[in-house]
Amino acid sequence: MAQGRARPLSEILSAVHAQVGGDVVGVKFKSKDGRYIYKLKVVSGGRLRELSVDAATGQIVGGDD
Repeated sequence: MAQGRARPLSEILSAVHAQVGGDVVGVKFKSKDGRYIYKLKVVSGGRLRELSVDAATGQIVGGDD
């Protein structure tokens, strides 16, 4: 985080909640292709979604839609 390569989890969760709502029920932190990714499991609208979020920007970069 000190190098700016990842935002704190609390900021990521706030950003994701603003975009998709729901409750986060699982979190993993991974390195993929030279960047850091938060993998989130979110229960929203009665279904479980898996999202990939860029740890540096907070942008959703993948999911199971």
